[in-house]
Amino acid sequence: MEEMAQTFRLKPKSVYAKVIDLRNANLLPALDMKNDEVNKRYSANEDKIIKNMVLNDATSKEIARVLDRSEESVARRRWLLKIKVVYLWTEEEINFLIQNIHLDSNGITQNTEYLSNKLRNHTRRAVQHKIYLLRKEGKIPPNINRGTTRNNFYTNFKYGRNYAGD
Repeated sequence: MEEMAQTFRLKPKSVYAKVIDLRNANLLPALDMKNDEVNKRYSANEDKIIKNMVLNDATSKEIARVLDRSEESVARRRWLLKIKVVYLWTEEEINFLIQNIHLDSNGITQNTEYLSNKLRNHTRRAVQHKIYLLRKEGKIPPNINRGTTRNNFYTNFKYGRNYAGD
């Protein structure tokens, strides 16, 4: 879809809507989702692998590597199968987070992905949420100017600069 949108200089949503219209009019064949690598369904065997790995303390990241799927996909599948393991934050993890967080001049976290990789039992979203809670508690400085990134983007866009401000 992205390539077609670029070729015809249209927005991807416009191309997607037109494809749906053509399929409804039987002018394009329906999609065969069985061979689709991106949206493939989970097999019963994969569900068993997920359950067993969770019981052996594996994280969604580790399961995703084994099954060759995204972390978000595995986390959603765990949620659908009601396989939930809650990892409480230890003082050691909180101290690691506070000591290793990198903030830019506006107080925006720059290394969330790095922190989630180092904190084995916590996803990127869990780290983001913990940072939010630590800001509320006053243990991490708050964002200096909320929306600064967005404002800088619009200012740069208005003056024809690229996103980096060059």
